[in-house]
Amino acid sequence: MSLKMEEMDALKRIEEIIDALEVRGVTSSKFSGLCSELQTILETLPFKLTSISLEDNKTKDHIGVIINRLRKLETFATAQSEITSGLQKYIADPDK
Repeated sequence: MSLKMEEMDALKRIEEIIDALEVRGVTSSKFSGLCSELQTILETLPFKLTSISLEDNKTKDHIGVIINRLRKLETFATAQSEITSGLQKYIADPDK
């Protein structure tokens, strides 16, 4: 089963967003906005995308690469969030 143009456009946009999120120095508001857009796209992807035939290895591999990039981005975002939380706690109570 090959992907429709709508699905290919969604995958392309997902990769563009990941590219933008991977750039260091992105402001927190821009990062949040891009994450929201990414979440919306992922939630609205057609069901067909999750049921790609076993014969379509190129598409499956492409989606696998995207998933791995999302995992790395999630790890980075979590680490950044923990750093920010730690700094906020220190600012709130500098005696700790």
